[in-house]
Amino acid sequence: MNKLLLTCLLLLFVSDEQPVTSEQFKMVPQSSKVKCPAGYELYKGEDKMESVDVSDGNSGEYECRKDNDIKTIFIKFRSCDNCVELDVLSVTGLIFGEVLATLAIAISVHLLAKHARIGTSSSKKKGTASVAHLNIVL
Repeated sequence: MNKLLLTCLLLLFVSDEQPVTSEQFKMVPQSSKVKCPAGYELYKGEDKMESVDVSDGNSGEYECRKDNDIKTIFIKFRSCDNCVELDVLSVTGLIFGEVLATLAIAISVHLLAKHARIGTSSSKKKGTASVAHLNIVL
């Protein structure tokens, strides 16, 4: 669920117009936190913090500071409220179930079509068509 929860949009900008690299900000694996690398301190405004928990309320501009070296990042967190975590076993079960359902429908259609009479329909009634002859005398 952390991977889906960590789906976030990052708009990166640096005050000295240099791109921010992945070495400057770190998403901690298997966690819901954003941290600065070793030696840097994380700030939001003037408030010093250890790390940022990933949640919609924590979106904003953050800085990693080390002496006069300041790297700035704007983080926009977006979490999915109706997301479902799928593991390999669940996906395999869904695919297997779909294949079984498709095969069951195909076999039942085949069996029904096999027993149905298909062909030209001939009328059981044998008779002559009644044609009315009209003789007009002038």
